[in-house]
Parts: sequence; C-alpha cells; structure tokens
Amino acid sequence: MATKPISGDSTALIQMPVGHTVDGAAAEESLLLACPNEVLIEILSNLNERDLARASLACRRLFNLSNDNFLWKNLFIKIFPVRASKVVPTPQIIWKPLHQMAFRIESNLVKGICQERTLPAHAARVTSIVHHAPYLITADCEGTMKIRAANPEHSYDEVQTIVGCTDGMIQFHPETGRIAFPTEDGSIQLMHKPSAPEPFALLQTLAGDGSKIVQFALNKDHLFFVTGNNHFYIWKKEPDGNYVHADTTPNILKFTNCADSVALLKTDSSIDIWKINEDKTLGYSYSPAETTPSLDHACEIRSTDDHLFISNFHGRLKIFAKEDNGQLKEIQIRSIITRFLDSITQLYVHEDYLVTGSLKGQVRIFRKQESKDYAEIPCAAVHTDRINQIVMKEDFLCIASTDSKTSILRKNSSGTFDLLTYLRNPEQAATTVAIEEDRFISGYADGQMRIWDFT
Repeated sequence: MATKPISGDSTALIQMPVGHTVDGAAAEESLLLACPNEVLIEILSNLNERDLARASLACRRLFNLSNDNFLWKNLFIKIFPVRASKVVPTPQIIWKPLHQMAFRIESNLVKGICQERTLPAHAARVTSIVHHAPYLITADCEGTMKIRAANPEHSYDEVQTIVGCTDGMIQFHPETGRIAFPTEDGSIQLMHKPSAPEPFALLQTLAGDGSKIVQFALNKDHLFFVTGNNHFYIWKKEPDGNYVHADTTPNILKFTNCADSVALLKTDSSIDIWKINEDKTLGYSYSPAETTPSLDHACEIRSTDDHLFISNFHGRLKIFAKEDNGQLKEIQIRSIITRFLDSITQLYVHEDYLVTGSLKGQVRIFRKQESKDYAEIPCAAVHTDRINQIVMKEDFLCIASTDSKTSILRKNSSGTFDLLTYLRNPEQAATTVAIEEDRFISGYADGQMRIWDFT
C-alpha cells in the first residue's frame, strides 16, 4: 500500500484529548517510536479499526498518526469498496467518520437492527414501488399513485397524488425523468415535470387498441407495450421528445428488451427477435425457433444483453446464449419447480444471476458460469407462501412473500448470498419491496408502507 507523509492540514489530524501524554523516558526507549512517521503509517496501515483505536491510546504521537486522514481513506476503500465508490473525493472529506458510519451500518445489517417507520398508507394493496432519488413513487391496485420526495429526516413527504393508474402499474425512467402508466381505456399516459418546482404533468397519451395493457416498458428511446388483444405496440421517441407510433405486431403474448434488440414471445410459444437499428427503428431479425423447438405453454420471458430466458406454466426453463454471430442459441433446459402443484410467480434476472420464486414460496438462485450455463447456488431464505416480488440492487437481494416476511440477502466474496435478516410484518403479506441504499421500503396487502432503516 502506498504511503504518504503526515499532512500538516488540520483536516488530516484529530487532536488528542488534553491530558493524554506519554512518559518521555518510555518514548526514548521505544524502538517503535524511534521510527519516522512514514514508517509508522505503513505499520498502522496493516491494522483494523479496533487495533487502530487501541494504538491511539498509547501516546500522543500514535494518537495523531492513528487518526491520519490518508490512513482512514485507505482503510475505508479496503473494507468498504462499494461504499467508497459512491463517495466523490474532495479535499474537505474526513474519512474516519465515513468509515465509522459504514462500520455501524454493517453491524446493524448483520444483527438485524433497524429503525422502522411508516409512511401514509394506500387504501388498497400496494402493487408497485419505484425509488430513484429524490422520488419514491408508489401505486395500489385501485389505481392511485403517490409521488413522494425525500426529506432530511430520512423519510418522504407526499407531494402529488395521481389517479387512474390501471392495476398500479408504473415505470419511471431516471434519465428522462418521465413516468409512464396504463389507463382503463388501454392507453399509456406519459408524464414529466415541466420544471423543478412544478408537479408532474401529462406530456403525451400513447394509444393502443382499447384493450387492457398487459405489459409495458419505458426506456430512453422507445416505449413498448402489449395489449390484452395480443398486439405489440412500438412508440419511438422523436428529437423533440415526443413519441410517434412506429409499428404494431399481432399475436404477441409478452416481450423483453435489451440494449440492441427486443425478443417477442408469440401466442404459439415461439420467439421472434427484432433488432433495434441505429436510427432507433425496429425490424424482424430472426427466430431461435428456426433451430430450436418452442417451449409449450410459455408464459414468461426475460433477457440480459447476452442471454434469453423463457419459462412455461409447468416450471420448465429454457436458456439461450448469444453466439459470436450475435444470434441466440439454446444452451440449457431445466426444471425450476420441484414441489407438487407448484408454479412460477417470479422470474427475475440481474447481471449474472437468475432468481425464481414460486406459488408455494420456493426460491432458487442460479449463477452464470464461464461456460455461459447457469448453475444453482444455495439460497438461505426460507418462505412458506407465494413469492410476490424479487429485487436486486448492487449486492442486495430482497424477496417479498405472502408469508409476511421480506428476506434481505447480500452477495459475499464467493458470489453466493448470505441471509442478513427478515423484515417481518405479522399482520399483512408483503407485496412489493424497493431498495434505497441501506434502507428498504416495503408495501403490503392492506396498503401499509414501511421503511426499514439500518443507518
């Protein structure tokens, strides 16, 4: 580890308490204290937090050296690399308090110690929670959407209520700051903030075929949705920020999109791949079914930039991987249901992980291998009822279940997940969950909203 001479800047040192001294004769006889500061810093850089605290009690010189800002910066980066990556370094930062706060949060997470706070409840089952600073957007099954803004007390103040959000389905695109949600007439409402002080306002209505919206996705350049009549709509964003209807395709059940393509699950369980061109138009590219039989009764489809996942009602899963020519080829098929009369309720993909949840509470985690296959890894979370939502963010994995528990797991250095704690609400089923740094936000079947704060 690189060393640096002790800075003369007052921000680099923490003053020793008055009266804390060292016997002069002992200092002269100490071989350790005979070393220059640079050498002592190198020695101290090998200590952990507790040992540094003990060393600081030995004498005034070690007290000052043990509180060196450069020393605590390196320790913070070493012990908490993910947290350190979020800190914007400035000359004014004092690293020891940051390290102490991170140490306390980690201890709270391991011990399950948190402060529980409630938010004003919805009148019905909470179906969606979207968090992106400074906003917390929630919706219920009766179509009420609440927009909240963060306050200094680590909670949220309600700033706007919007009605007419079908089934509480919402999406928020952080880069454009736009909210999208379906309405009863089968259209998509697109909203934005005209300016920071103003509330969200209607920007555009994107029409469908009049039937219920089954699935939709809002990204930077497109808005896609599938209707109850199995029509797939493509709306493309123009340079002026408005969307224009680009195409409609029949006989589509579900879809999934990644950076350069959209995969369409058709009503006959076959798959079509549409390529997103440089001008943001879409066109048919190929079908993996030309070389691979379709999966009967397929019902769910997910994707990453290099994999495609399809599951059916019977718990069978097909995995496709992208080859050198850019096309997808089937590499794996497996059963993800092991219990009698069970079925898949959640199929979640994030980076190198695939997580499934079932009607009877079974959770299985699969991890991508170098061969591109997915292998099952242990799951420490135990649930006994329907899995309602699975969410991953950074190293955290959250699983909300009807058994009134939300399990919090975290990825360890070996790439598997350790169970940290269960967030319990004995009164109600957990229907949805969101992750906000070291806080977790849960929604429940009776409309309750809770924040679990580990800071």
